[in-house]
Amino acid sequence: MAHDVYRRSPEAVKTFVLPALRVYWRAQARDHLLPDFLIIGAQRAGTSSLYSYLRRNPLVGKARRKEIHYFDFKYDRGLDWYRSQFPTVAEKLAAERRVEGEFLTGEASPYYLFHPLVPARVRETLPGVKLIALLRNPVTRAYSHYQLQCRRGNEQLSFEEAVERESERVREHRDPNRAPRRFSYLARGVYIDQLERWFSHFPAEQILVLRSEDLFEDPASVTETVSAFLGIPARRPRKPRRYYGATYPNLAPSTRALLSDYYREHNRRLYDYLGRDFGWD
Repeated sequence: MAHDVYRRSPEAVKTFVLPALRVYWRAQARDHLLPDFLIIGAQRAGTSSLYSYLRRNPLVGKARRKEIHYFDFKYDRGLDWYRSQFPTVAEKLAAERRVEGEFLTGEASPYYLFHPLVPARVRETLPGVKLIALLRNPVTRAYSHYQLQCRRGNEQLSFEEAVERESERVREHRDPNRAPRRFSYLARGVYIDQLERWFSHFPAEQILVLRSEDLFEDPASVTETVSAFLGIPARRPRKPRRYYGATYPNLAPSTRALLSDYYREHNRRLYDYLGRDFGWD
């Protein structure tokens, strides 16, 4: 909020506001933790649900918000600002006195998976961080993404028109940062290209790739898998529910068939790369 006020302020005010904000963020950051894990995506793939299930564990401290977007849109705010978004060292010590185990914290910004600059930035800042990627059938992910943009008032085209004009809209949009985030329905489902970037910066043991459909079908089991990956005792979610779900018309079978064909080779590359068939075909 303060940063948004700064951006809208006249130059004379900015001269005084920016230094004050930096002092504030440095003061806030001194006793705060950096994240132990990042849920890096994909969007519309269950990141909100998984983050919520993890937060129910007393050894997992939540960030000020689920999606901080530091490594994609807010990188210019600096590491002090980012650190100030997480729990304090005192909170960590208090939690570890109450519950046996190591206290962890993290965030979930699903654009991290897709943004080409994020892997290198994360590697430089958090070389030992654990990374979690949720991958959903790219056809259903694309359609869910489209429906989200419709609900937000950002989309007026039909789904078929939107995917046909995707490259053109991303290329010609007046805001090059917002266009890929809003309209990259197809591109964001080509997971293999995105994961290859991440694996080029991090060893395989720091990256956990999950199938979203497994999370939707058995949240408790997937939460246990993630807890084991993070090295904390599992806490099975009580009455698990899917967060931020929505209802909308079914995708036309003819459109689904066309998109399934589009993704077939991309999915095959993904399966070969990971050594696992996700069954989307």
